[in-house]
Amino acid sequence: MVWSPKFYAVQEEGVIDNAFLIIERDFKQALDVFYPTEAALSSDDPQYLEDFQEREWGQIQKLVFPCLAIGPNRNPLTEADAADRLKEEVKFEIYIGVTGDSARTVTKKIMRYTGTLDAVLRSAPKSDWKRNMSTIMFGVVLELEHVYGSIRQGKSIYFSESVTLARLTFNEQ
Repeated sequence: MVWSPKFYAVQEEGVIDNAFLIIERDFKQALDVFYPTEAALSSDDPQYLEDFQEREWGQIQKLVFPCLAIGPNRNPLTEADAADRLKEEVKFEIYIGVTGDSARTVTKKIMRYTGTLDAVLRSAPKSDWKRNMSTIMFGVVLELEHVYGSIRQGKSIYFSESVTLARLTFNEQ
């Protein structure tokens, strides 16, 4: 007899792949919709809001700003009382880093990038979150929380960051 799983579960890799696809597809367009004045500026203007210059799994590697990294956090799994379905909460973190010429600039930038990220993830069709998953899922729920870091200053550059704590809950049959 060939072994087969009762549930597939542990979908972190698929969820993070899907988050990357959603962000790559929609983020810059959403940023331009929310901030049309900055979108109309030349790309060498310091107020121009550009797309992420670095996107990584887990952590930033090259420090090219603005940057984004996505990595897993936790994945609690519970079976329903009748053991006929599995509830999986895929928890992951999305890190954003921005730079600018003043504390005010980076504070505004990090809020704009974080708010746009929120809108992009919430606006994605539920089917985008289930793309390329290995099982039948229903009842997809997305919850987001943003945590802002402190501003740091180098010689003439300011840096700010945020971490979006995301939880995607699936029910698997």
